[in-house]
Amino acid sequence: MQRLFNSKSARRVGVTGLIAVGTILASVGAAGAANLSSQVNTKASVQISSALKVKANQGKGVNGIVTASSSTSVTITNSKGASSTYAITPTTTFTSDHKAVTSAAVTVGELVRVVPTSASATTAASISVIAPPRNNEGHGVNGVVTAVSPTSLTITRAAGVSTTYVVTSTTTFTSDHKAVTSAAVTVGELVRVVPTSASTTTASSISILANGASRAKKVRDGVVTATSTTSLTVTNARGFSTTYVVSSTTRFTSDHRAVTSAAVTVGELVRVEPTSASVATASNITVVGPKPVNQGHGVNGVVTAVTATSLTITSAAGVSTTYVVSSTTTFTSDHKAVTSAAVTVGELVRVVPTSASTTTAASIAILVSAL
Repeated sequence: MQRLFNSKSARRVGVTGLIAVGTILASVGAAGAANLSSQVNTKASVQISSALKVKANQGKGVNGIVTASSSTSVTITNSKGASSTYAITPTTTFTSDHKAVTSAAVTVGELVRVVPTSASATTAASISVIAPPRNNEGHGVNGVVTAVSPTSLTITRAAGVSTTYVVTSTTTFTSDHKAVTSAAVTVGELVRVVPTSASTTTASSISILANGASRAKKVRDGVVTATSTTSLTVTNARGFSTTYVVSSTTRFTSDHRAVTSAAVTVGELVRVEPTSASVATASNITVVGPKPVNQGHGVNGVVTAVTATSLTITSAAGVSTTYVVSSTTTFTSDHKAVTSAAVTVGELVRVVPTSASTTTAASIAILVSAL
């Protein structure tokens, strides 16, 4: 009795309650008391477990850049390049700077935090706009220039997210802390864009962080995403894509041996050395991978598309790859065989290619199931 009813319990339920419970226990006997105690403990455990599950969902969310927004949904891309779409319902709340706002405040390019509902991991309970610091002073975004015109500039960040900024007559340009003209900003440059205090998509200043001259003899590793007889596009580990001109003097090697341009195909890991005259023209292209037979090697990524004959995943660097799914492709989850139906959009998987082709899946393992 002393263990069942300690002083703390007595204070909670009161002396009258203790007397009442003591009377009940005395009437039902030892066996009845044990049964009652078991029922009380079980019910309490269920209530506590339920409360913890509800609490566990509180405060958890996903940060990302808005890439699409409508009255019924929002799509964000996180720092690893994975995209998620959340349903917006009449009960979804919107805040900015800890104040309630309307859904109109959530626009493409905004950094937001989405907290899903306890009932569904793909329905937004709340969306918070993580606003840039006041006046945006001293803050900016780094990225590689992918498009430039007299009135706009598009950069791609490390997560693979692209943002277009308006360039006005008051936008300033610098390189190595010295003023330059807008002509100094070209595709392939690494820049830092500071937006104006009035608009997060209008450039107040654009600083070139690494110009062509300093990069002229530096090589770039990346996965080939497009190739032709006159050009090659590679995407590096940070999600930056660069297109190089392939000329008649461009040399190709693999395993320290000269090869033809035909050896460079989409999906290959290559190393590109630009010419001294132009950072956008390839002097040497070396096929670095894949490793022999591909045994034990694979690629992790989030499933973005799946059919009966193919699977597309996006890696942490934001690179998307499509693999052929054949009748010999095996599927596992938690080290157990499953069917192809277990692989759905949003799953984190590991794809091991066949020894014959880097774009045909030998095995697909589900690492983390979609919630």
